[in-house]
Amino acid sequence: MGSLASAGSGLAHYNSSRMDLLRPDDVGELRRLVHSGKALPRTLPPPTLGAVIELACTASVWRAGGELDAVRSFQEWAAALPLLGDAWSALNGERPVGAVYSATTSDVCSVTDTDAQAFFGNRFRESLIAIGGFTDRFALELAGAMQEMIDNTFQHSTTHPGRAAPAVMGFEVAAQSFSFAVGDVGRGALDSLRENPQWATLPSDDDALHAIIVRHASRRGPVEGTGFQQVVRALADLGTFRLRSGSACVSIVANAGAHSRTAIQGASFPLIGAQIVVESAKNLTAGG
Repeated sequence: MGSLASAGSGLAHYNSSRMDLLRPDDVGELRRLVHSGKALPRTLPPPTLGAVIELACTASVWRAGGELDAVRSFQEWAAALPLLGDAWSALNGERPVGAVYSATTSDVCSVTDTDAQAFFGNRFRESLIAIGGFTDRFALELAGAMQEMIDNTFQHSTTHPGRAAPAVMGFEVAAQSFSFAVGDVGRGALDSLRENPQWATLPSDDDALHAIIVRHASRRGPVEGTGFQQVVRALADLGTFRLRSGSACVSIVANAGAHSRTAIQGASFPLIGAQIVVESAKNLTAGG
């Protein structure tokens, strides 16, 4: 797969007693349990933001597919984990963005239009400065990058321009660290890329992500994806960038002190739509 390294299919077995945090790959294993007819755990470890967003999208698919036991388990988890409950409300359009700029350690909202994305970006910027301790310039650039990721998801999740599939966006900020994520339950990267005749014959989700990350693929034209690629590289240099769609995922990780990146492509237990997660390295310097 070009310059992408290959990874396995995630955890072989879900075992919450061995986890300190629930991560996006673990959410795939929860989907696998439901698909196999096995019981879900009663409780979950604290989830990362990326896991929260992917789990909310997963629950939406469980609900649409009539997986009532799985939905009940999710509702119990959401009652115990406030951020997960907020993400579920946001995915269902119940947490619209307001013109609120005050700093906060975390927030999740419904993805609607570009105005909402701008409001959300402004709150993220203020939080990066007041809580994260980052410079104004770095916070402004990072908020812009987050809006680019959100808008990309918004634009590519549906075949109807301006009518995106249900989607949720979120961020977390602590001293010298941050994460943000966006997820939708739309058509996914493969179907979106196939709109472009250049990529109409892509055979799989794995090939679609490879085309996006390595070959600068876009659904619109031969060079439309280059701006997105530049943002991805810049974000990956800060820690970890993860893109998941369909049955595939790719993570790009900064190599500390080496001024390089490692891209690892692997499998994901299938889920419609796409999710993007960015996590900074710990104790990131104020200028990025």
